[in-house]
Amino acid sequence: MSLDELLGLLGDHHRRRVVTELADNSPVTVEEFVRAADGVAPHSVAITLHHTHLPKLQRAGVVTWDDGAGTVSRGPEFEAVEPLVELFRSNRERLPGDWP
Repeated sequence: MSLDELLGLLGDHHRRRVVTELADNSPVTVEEFVRAADGVAPHSVAITLHHTHLPKLQRAGVVTWDDGAGTVSRGPEFEAVEPLVELFRSNRERLPGDWP
């Protein structure tokens, strides 16, 4: 996976939250991501995760999403995003925006 593809995957705060959480815990329930989205209508977050963000991460192999069980775990390509997660975490205070 190219750097441009990785940065594209991490271009949305919902997807950044998913990969950051999975770097620490796997599997995680979709409900946990919905609850963690402060200030946003839970139903709206659930819809965008279901229809946009989780499918995109799954197509890239970064996550494995079991819609029936409502869980998300690290996919076979997850280790490709781990260096970026660590880089951004270690520089969080220097970055604009909302890195979880």
